[in-house]
Amino acid sequence: MSKIKTYVLPISRQFLSTHTRSGEPTYFPEKILNAQIPCGLISKETVDRFAKCQYDFNYDVFWSESKIHTIRANYELWAKRIEEVRKGEAIISLRFWAGKPYHRDKNGIGQVAFMTLDKDSGIGVQKLTFLDGNIYNPSITTHVDGLIKYKNLSLNDGLQFNDFENWFEKYDLWKPLAIIHFTNFRY
Repeated sequence: MSKIKTYVLPISRQFLSTHTRSGEPTYFPEKILNAQIPCGLISKETVDRFAKCQYDFNYDVFWSESKIHTIRANYELWAKRIEEVRKGEAIISLRFWAGKPYHRDKNGIGQVAFMTLDKDSGIGVQKLTFLDGNIYNPSITTHVDGLIKYKNLSLNDGLQFNDFENWFEKYDLWKPLAIIHFTNFRY
C-alpha cells in the first residue's frame, strides 16, 4: 500500500502586505468552516471545538459569511494535485499561520491545520482565465465554457469585489489560475 501524500494549502488570516487593507483579518478560516456545515462536511460541535483552541475565532463572521473556494496561480500544478486527491492518493491540508507567516508564535506554534480535504470532501478544481487579462471578465473552463459574474466569483472567494480586485492586482491575469473548490459547488 502506497503512502498518501499531503499537500499544504496555506490560507491567509490577514490581508497581504501589498493589499490596501494590509494586516486586517480576512476571517478566511471561519468562512471556509461555515461553507462546510450546509454540506454536512463538518458539524457545529467540530467548529466549537476548533474555535475554543484557535486564535481570535470570530463567530459573527463564521455565521454570516462563507468562502467556498480559493484561487491560486499555477493551474497545472493544482489540477495535478487535486486529481491525486480525487484518486485517494493525496490529501490537502488547509493551514494558517498562528502568528507572523514563516515564524512561530510565542508558544512555538507555526502553522495550524484546521481542515483536511480528501477524496470524499467534494474538492475540485476549475481553470479560471480573465479575457483580455481583465479582472471584470472572468471565464471558467467547464463542460459549458463561459463567462461568470465577477461579483459572484469574488463573494464565493470570501471577498467583496474591491478587496478581490486589490488582492489579485499583482497577479498575471493573462495566465490561467486554479479555482480550488472546498465543496461540491462548481461553476
